[in-house]
Amino acid sequence: MKNDLGVQIEPAQLKTLRTIGLALASGAVLFATIATALPFISGGAPAPSDVEPDTGVVQVLSMVHGFLFMTTIVMAAAMPSILAAKVTPQQAHAPYILRWALVEGPALFGSVIVLLAGLGGVLPGESMYYLNLVSTVAMVTFVLTDLGRLKG
Repeated sequence: MKNDLGVQIEPAQLKTLRTIGLALASGAVLFATIATALPFISGGAPAPSDVEPDTGVVQVLSMVHGFLFMTTIVMAAAMPSILAAKVTPQQAHAPYILRWALVEGPALFGSVIVLLAGLGGVLPGESMYYLNLVSTVAMVTFVLTDLGRLKG
């Protein structure tokens, strides 16, 4: 079967590619789930009633994450067309794995920020920091969209 790069993908490569994609996506979703749930399970850091939790570090990390996320989304969207001329049939799976690995970085970073915010007492009070999980949704979307195109 041909992929969207116009290169033939062998059935064995396709099976391996599906396994890798689903493993990467599952790992990111599992970590995001744990990062979201752990502060609720552990009770979070008890903040004194007269002191608000310090959101400074979480704000800075969230801004860095936003920049990193936007940059990698643009790069991941452009990657197949950049690599199309350089891909041999034996490497037909490589652009997909590279794309998924690229967007996995911000997904895991966003989950770490949510975990830090939750354990630091910032969440659930400042719920806008859950937006750091959008990168995990984007990563899963990239994987499922690519795998859906390859079903063909």
